[in-house]
Amino acid sequence: MSRICYSLIILFCAFPGYGLPNNGLSAEEIPWSYQYYYNQFINDPVQFNKRSLPFTQCLLQNFIVLYQRNYSKSSCQFVPSCSRYSYLSFELYSQPKAVVNTLCRLWRCNGSTAGQYQRLDDFYFDPPLVLAKHSDEPQGEANVFQPDYINWLINKKEWTLLYQHCTEREYRSPSSSNRLLLTKTALQLRRYDRALLWIKNEDGDTAAVLRAITHFRMGQYGAAKEEIARCPLAGDLKLKGQAFWLHSFIEQPEKQDTLYLVAIARDTSNTHMNHIALRASRLLQERPRWPSVVSSAIIPGAGQAANGFPTDGLFAFVFVAGTGAAAAHDLRTKNYGGTALWGLGFIFSYASNLVSAAQAPRKRNIRYIRQLHAELNQLYTPGSNDFDY
Repeated sequence: MSRICYSLIILFCAFPGYGLPNNGLSAEEIPWSYQYYYNQFINDPVQFNKRSLPFTQCLLQNFIVLYQRNYSKSSCQFVPSCSRYSYLSFELYSQPKAVVNTLCRLWRCNGSTAGQYQRLDDFYFDPPLVLAKHSDEPQGEANVFQPDYINWLINKKEWTLLYQHCTEREYRSPSSSNRLLLTKTALQLRRYDRALLWIKNEDGDTAAVLRAITHFRMGQYGAAKEEIARCPLAGDLKLKGQAFWLHSFIEQPEKQDTLYLVAIARDTSNTHMNHIALRASRLLQERPRWPSVVSSAIIPGAGQAANGFPTDGLFAFVFVAGTGAAAAHDLRTKNYGGTALWGLGFIFSYASNLVSAAQAPRKRNIRYIRQLHAELNQLYTPGSNDFDY
């Protein structure tokens, strides 16, 4: 009985006309991802069979991608190749049906049946589903720019493809919303000059925040603060804008920022933000180094401990006091060789103590800045998801 079943499966899969039907999905059920890939291997089958496809949430598709990137030799006679055929089957059908589709294709991938297929360049054309229209037709080109397709590219994190297609759409029908999308995509690609170029003349809160994000990532904290301060933000964008301005202020505090800082501190819409703004105002009061150095010169380690680093202060005191006591002991016992060695150790320890004391205020400031950033991140992390705007 098992041999009979196996023979029926072979007959079912061996010939192209006896496989699973390709018309099992209506036009509305065909995902945008399959339409996109279909357009690619129709227009350039050679390149499509060479490049690996992106990772997805499907485990079996991810195994296929790993195979393509590490073991595939791109020598299949079909387009799409067998691995890409299997990948696209998982895009179209349920997993059991996609597995059966894959087994059918692997059986058909032999010289005895390949001649029965239509030719596409140097390949035999055998997709999981044949679409009625290709991307070179006007209707197909318009489909590429539908919102569902854009959302699919965002979910797949195909930033290069998204940037390319949005650029084409901007050429055909320029719009403010498309330029904002181009800016968000350029931020994901770390092409900050292009991100600024697309929205340099755009008005509105969203464009201002995106320009501020771009300046922040370029290390231009003053320009980022200026973009937020001159824009009357409202609603949820106001909270994000204020948090973003504080992030920039913490990195580069300046005296001229006092008015906006006070305005945030007095804003009653968010008490957590008020508290952070009040604490951030201390960054305008630069703590001098000389009190720390003087105190550590008198009592080694005192300057470090006063700035919140008791462990550094304790180590400095132990080393300075220990080497000094050892040098004094050898001097009393007239062990001048030991006195010289311990004296050098004392000089080195004392000098290191003074250097550490001079750096303690700066280290304290850096730790304070990190604490403020961490508290602000609970409200908003700058650029965590640029597509939220």
